[in-house]
Amino acid sequence: MPELPEVETIKRRLATVLPGKIITQIEIQADKSFGGDPNQLIGKPIQAVSRRATILEIEFPEVSLLTHLQMTGQLIYVAGDP
Repeated sequence: MPELPEVETIKRRLATVLPGKIITQIEIQADKSFGGDPNQLIGKPIQAVSRRATILEIEFPEVSLLTHLQMTGQLIYVAGDP
């Protein structure tokens, strides 16, 4: 499980890459790993990336996605067409 400094490093990097990007697809690999309606995020631009303790917060208009890096410390981002 990533410690706070590792999560901060990941947050800082994502904060330079993600704002302005638009979510086009979400793949949920385990039903219990996502609470809510993923369709609320499709087509929405990412406004900011922040952190609450070891939880990453990806902010969209009117909704936020909270994610924990679990044991692997990985968050996979796949870039689409520019």
